[in-house]
Amino acid sequence: MLTDEKDSFHSILELKIITTRVCHHGITQGNDMDEITFSNGSLVFPCGKSTALEVLEVQLPGKKVVSATAFRNGLRGQKLKKLIADETFHLTAV
Repeated sequence: MLTDEKDSFHSILELKIITTRVCHHGITQGNDMDEITFSNGSLVFPCGKSTALEVLEVQLPGKKVVSATAFRNGLRGQKLKKLIADETFHLTAV
């Protein structure tokens, strides 16, 4: 979910995760467990038990693959939060 705190704007943003790595520095206590942060050139997705996944490249529908840094620059101050619609996950092979 993409949020803009200036005008309480919320929209759902679908993206394909292309390249990841295990986050070695974990989650800090102050972070909200659904807030996606940016650290060391990657988007950091919080997972269970104070672990996280670093996302290095993403792709929006109909767009080319971009680095996490380029994606973040395009957000222009908006924040990202995880949105889990239900407890099921749909995985597809690429």
